[in-house]
Amino acid sequence: MKDDFIHVIENSGDIFSKVNGNAEITYISPACRRILGYESAELTGKNIYSFVHPDDLIYFDEVAKNKENFIKSPFSFSYRFLRKNLSYIWLETNGQIILDNSGNISEINSFTRDYSRHKAEEENLYNEKEYLKATLRSITEGVVSVNKESKITMINDSALRLTGFSYENAINKPFTQILQIYNEATGFCVIDLVDKVLLTGKPQKDDENPILKSNDGMLFTIYYSVSPIKDKQGNVSGAVLIIRDITDEKAKESRISYLNFHDMLTDLYNRDFFNVELKRLDTK
Repeated sequence: MKDDFIHVIENSGDIFSKVNGNAEITYISPACRRILGYESAELTGKNIYSFVHPDDLIYFDEVAKNKENFIKSPFSFSYRFLRKNLSYIWLETNGQIILDNSGNISEINSFTRDYSRHKAEEENLYNEKEYLKATLRSITEGVVSVNKESKITMINDSALRLTGFSYENAINKPFTQILQIYNEATGFCVIDLVDKVLLTGKPQKDDENPILKSNDGMLFTIYYSVSPIKDKQGNVSGAVLIIRDITDEKAKESRISYLNFHDMLTDLYNRDFFNVELKRLDTK
């Protein structure tokens, strides 16, 4: 049984290693040649800390500090390791600690794999998210994402300006608590389009130009639409709201409408107003 285990270890694509309480490598499998460029003999007896990137030593210190937590449950973390060609490679290690009778670390057994490709994918994903955040922050429309529970998971600066809330006070809150949207004519709360989208999975929009009341009492006339967010299986996992402040546009429309039907000198109704009214009365 022991011979079978050794055979598996020595032919594994991952590195199996043993490190003693002084952080010295007492055994490392042949896979280190392919991943790190070293022969096993070149690493055996060496202090593992001398190969770890200085910025990543904290992860090893954390494991040693919390050693009791990793007796039965394995630890896992990624870090940079100095290869034989003097370049650093990202590794991921999963290991378990063995303590001696005094409660000190006797040995750490671990499996280690090349994590470079995964790390590059993580960094690319992080960069994409940061790029998206920067883009959302810069656009003039308010953008708000909510999860299936209608709680806000993302809100950009334009939406925060309209709502009057800070990011800290808005994130993870029910969106109806942050976005107080009313019908201009009735003064009643607008029927929640988000719930419709989460239920049906179909985009919705409000063409009636409702009013958004900010936290500091300011009123904005808005246009907003809601679209579903779906996972890989096509299930609705949330929704995104696009909010456009059209307060100035509506004010200009009202002013133009007023001027169309009023005399500029007397401010009284003009001939156009009476013509429209006569036509309206004739149709009754």
